[in-house]
Amino acid sequence: MSWRRALATREVEAVALATLPVVHAGLAQEVLQAGKHVFVEKPLALEIDDARRTIALARSANRILMVGHLL
Repeated sequence: MSWRRALATREVEAVALATLPVVHAGLAQEVLQAGKHVFVEKPLALEIDDARRTIALARSANRILMVGHLL
Protein backbone atom coordinates (compact mmCIF):
# COMPACT_ATOMS: atom_id res chain seq x y z
CA MET A 1 0.00 0.00 0.00
CA SER A 2 1.32 3.43 -0.88
CA TRP A 3 1.76 5.98 1.87
CA ARG A 4 -0.74 8.32 0.23
CA ARG A 5 -3.31 5.56 0.20
CA ALA A 6 -2.53 4.83 3.85
CA LEU A 7 -3.40 8.47 4.66
CA ALA A 8 -6.96 7.77 3.61
CA THR A 9 -7.42 5.00 6.17
CA ARG A 10 -8.83 5.57 9.64
CA GLU A 11 -6.23 3.27 11.18
CA VAL A 12 -3.48 5.80 10.49
CA GLU A 13 -3.75 8.60 13.06
CA ALA A 14 -0.31 10.17 12.71
CA VAL A 15 2.69 10.19 10.42
CA ALA A 16 6.40 10.63 11.13
CA LEU A 17 8.39 12.31 8.36
CA ALA A 18 12.12 11.77 8.13
CA THR A 19 13.17 12.50 4.58
CA LEU A 20 15.01 15.15 2.60
CA PRO A 21 14.48 18.59 4.20
CA VAL A 22 13.46 20.12 0.88
CA VAL A 23 10.18 18.13 0.98
CA HIS A 24 9.38 18.35 4.70
CA ALA A 25 6.90 21.26 4.53
CA GLY A 26 5.04 19.99 1.48
CA LEU A 27 4.67 16.47 2.83
CA ALA A 28 3.67 17.74 6.27
CA GLN A 29 0.98 19.89 4.68
CA GLU A 30 -0.30 16.91 2.71
CA VAL A 31 -0.48 14.82 5.89
CA LEU A 32 -2.29 17.61 7.76
CA GLN A 33 -4.76 18.05 4.92
CA ALA A 34 -5.52 14.33 5.24
CA GLY A 35 -6.52 15.02 8.85
CA LYS A 36 -3.55 13.31 10.49
CA HIS A 37 -1.14 14.48 13.18
CA VAL A 38 2.44 14.80 11.97
CA PHE A 39 5.94 14.60 13.42
CA VAL A 40 8.55 16.19 11.15
CA GLU A 41 12.24 15.63 11.60
CA LYS A 42 14.03 18.99 11.64
CA PRO A 43 13.98 21.30 9.86
CA LEU A 44 10.26 21.86 9.44
CA ALA A 45 10.92 23.86 6.27
CA LEU A 46 13.73 25.55 4.39
CA GLU A 47 11.76 28.79 3.94
CA ILE A 48 10.02 30.67 6.74
CA ASP A 49 6.84 31.15 4.67
CA ASP A 50 6.56 27.38 4.18
CA ALA A 51 6.95 26.86 7.92
CA ARG A 52 4.29 29.47 8.66
CA ARG A 53 1.85 27.89 6.18
CA THR A 54 2.41 24.47 7.74
CA ILE A 55 1.83 25.81 11.26
CA ALA A 56 -1.32 27.66 10.17
CA LEU A 57 -2.65 24.53 8.50
CA ALA A 58 -2.06 22.46 11.64
CA ARG A 59 -3.87 25.05 13.75
CA SER A 60 -6.83 25.32 11.40
CA ALA A 61 -7.10 21.51 11.18
CA ASN A 62 -6.72 21.16 14.97
CA ARG A 63 -3.91 18.65 14.42
CA ILE A 64 -0.64 18.21 16.30
CA LEU A 65 2.45 19.34 14.40
CA MET A 66 5.64 18.32 16.16
CA VAL A 67 9.17 19.00 14.99
CA GLY A 68 12.02 16.77 16.09
CA HIS A 69 14.97 18.47 17.67
CA LEU A 70 18.02 16.83 19.16
CA LEU A 71 20.70 18.80 20.95
